[in-house]
Amino acid sequence: MDFDNPAYRLLTLLEEGKRLDQNLNCRQAWSKLLNVRPESPELFVRIGKVMELPSLTVSAIRFTYPDEPDTWSHWVSQVQAGFNGQVLNQTWSTFINMIDHHSINYLKIHSRLLQVKSKLKPLDEDVLNGAKTGLTEVLDLLLASEDIDKEIRVALSRNIRKLINAIEEYKLTGSAGIFDSIEVLFGHAYFDPKYAQVIKESTLGEKVAQIVGVLADSMTIALGLPQATESAKALLAYVEAAT
Repeated sequence: MDFDNPAYRLLTLLEEGKRLDQNLNCRQAWSKLLNVRPESPELFVRIGKVMELPSLTVSAIRFTYPDEPDTWSHWVSQVQAGFNGQVLNQTWSTFINMIDHHSINYLKIHSRLLQVKSKLKPLDEDVLNGAKTGLTEVLDLLLASEDIDKEIRVALSRNIRKLINAIEEYKLTGSAGIFDSIEVLFGHAYFDPKYAQVIKESTLGEKVAQIVGVLADSMTIALGLPQATESAKALLAYVEAAT
């Protein structure tokens, strides 16, 4: 299914979880599903975002279909029971066995219902991986640079990390998380002329604009809009307005 909505994101995670070895402990299983090291504190952050998906789905259904009866109660209760019953150092079965066949089927129905009223499609995986790789390289160069003011390096590196993190969490937060991070990355220029100058005039700033431009083009396609072939230039023009 070529969908991007909270029901489908939760469905995808649960279906992937069904294919994991139930003898894994929950910490190992979640680390595989969420692409984060088992010992990383980020694991708990991402599990928390998974726990938000049921409420986000119900809110989306209520908003999109205000007359829809309470058809989500079964799968919501099963997912909640899974979270309440799991123990991170015990077997994955303590969570995933609570997700029954009916829950999967109801989630499939809800993901389809939400997609009917939405033009949003998934972002291209190759574009996401390319953006993450490019931004990681820029971040390494930025941290090693002595030509950029320390305060600007701190601010810019923080905002680049946020975008990298949003890309890594795409399967949890969808395109909204990436869109918000791009706004922060370039919107910071409105409040800091020195920051804007680095984005606008430095080699690193140009690389960031090129990478985000490709990502922006992919997002316009996912949103069902005409492709923004001049995305990088448009982003630079946006920063230009800040000075």
